[in-house]
Amino acid sequence: MSLPDAVRIREIAPRLTFQDHAVPTDVKIELVRRLVDAGVRAFELSSFVRPDLVPGLADAAEVFARVPRVPGLSLGCCVANLRGLARAIDAGADTAYFLLSADEEFARANIGRSTQDSMRELERMAAYAADRNIVLGTYVIFAWGGPTGPRAPARISNRWPEGSSTSGWTAGFSRIPPATRRRPRCANSPPPRSRTCRRGT
Repeated sequence: MSLPDAVRIREIAPRLTFQDHAVPTDVKIELVRRLVDAGVRAFELSSFVRPDLVPGLADAAEVFARVPRVPGLSLGCCVANLRGLARAIDAGADTAYFLLSADEEFARANIGRSTQDSMRELERMAAYAADRNIVLGTYVIFAWGGPTGPRAPARISNRWPEGSSTSGWTAGFSRIPPATRRRPRCANSPPPRSRTCRRGT
């Protein structure tokens, strides 16, 4: 088997970390600057979502404005709806990813709409992005079950909207054991062996 000549890394820590751990904007910019200096050229910087729900990412537009641009740099984000996509475009994002939950229960808890309603929103987003300078992608999360246990996922593959690429069927099966479900862990407590804590974007 031949190996590829190069591997492209897309760093999502600036978005995934700071959605749960709010830090000053200067800290985020410094992290990205150091990663750029280390050679990383593709990032998921933030999410354009409601700041009252995800206050750690309320500075998304400022982060995009302040990150030093170098040749070959690609700056991406996550969005939850058409409004977020429009904000991402205004901020100069190169890519935007929509988190589509195949698990109905998580979809409703995370963004307040069903999987099928999310598909319709994705169709509107794809049409909006079609003639704008941005690449719209999708993470299909919980494709084999949700955080509260295994269940049959919604059927989504037979109506994939044109104009949206799929970045993989991610998160797979992430099940929280019954004894530890829905118990948030304090930041300064030691991590239990099987406890998982998620927060939607």
